[in-house]
Amino acid sequence: MTNIRRYDPGNRPVFITAVTYLRKPFLREDGHKELLLAVMREVKASVGFKMHAYVILNDHFHWIITPGNGSFSKTMQSVKLRFVHRYKKAVKASSSTTIWQRRFWDHVIRDTDDLHRHMDYIHYNAVKHGYVVMPKDYAWSSFRTHVARSHYVLDWGAASVPEAVKEMALE
Repeated sequence: MTNIRRYDPGNRPVFITAVTYLRKPFLREDGHKELLLAVMREVKASVGFKMHAYVILNDHFHWIITPGNGSFSKTMQSVKLRFVHRYKKAVKASSSTTIWQRRFWDHVIRDTDDLHRHMDYIHYNAVKHGYVVMPKDYAWSSFRTHVARSHYVLDWGAASVPEAVKEMALE
């Protein structure tokens, strides 16, 4: 077993990627994406973290959170475990079904520019994977929320790959 070090980010946001086991599309159905989002919101209410951005794809998700009352590792553990329990119940899966890879990837956001790069990456991710042509057309991300808050214009990412995203490979 690897000994992964997780650093306390203090009050800084953390970019997190979680991938399904063997990249199986456990999140392919809209109802399963909605279930994961509901679990994220439920854990957010109980733990008290701040969710800055997210995207949920068929075999992984990315999000940026600022941990609240607990560590982001415990937050991830809660999200994964609650989702597994509810997903298996919803699809009547056997108890031996593995849904998530054991680990997750994290990056502590360094500054405002780093935050914006990672938010752009998240909001462009559905386009990158060929789900949609424009970020505004993907329902399972926080992009539209950020448009409503004037953080993005509605046609952002439509003409070309945003500069901040070009060199980022966070899958």
